[in-house]
Amino acid sequence: MRNVFRESEIVLKASEQKLFALDVSPNDLSNISSGNGHQLTHFELKAPLDGEVIERNIARGEFIDPDSRAFIVADLKHCMG
Repeated sequence: MRNVFRESEIVLKASEQKLFALDVSPNDLSNISSGNGHQLTHFELKAPLDGEVIERNIARGEFIDPDSRAFIVADLKHCMG
């Protein structure tokens, strides 16, 4: 029984690390754990840069693969108009 508990702790820690790698904050993780706030079925996508969405390849509620490009964002500040 002790081994099962220890294995569960390891799986929990690994899962937390995966969520942190996806930019889930410790506060968000706490809300998920307590049943408050966001559900795991919804995930906020964040662009690594400021800019404008120039292409959208997903609809609200649609499932995507980790390798998919949901949006293409471009920094248009330096474009000549």
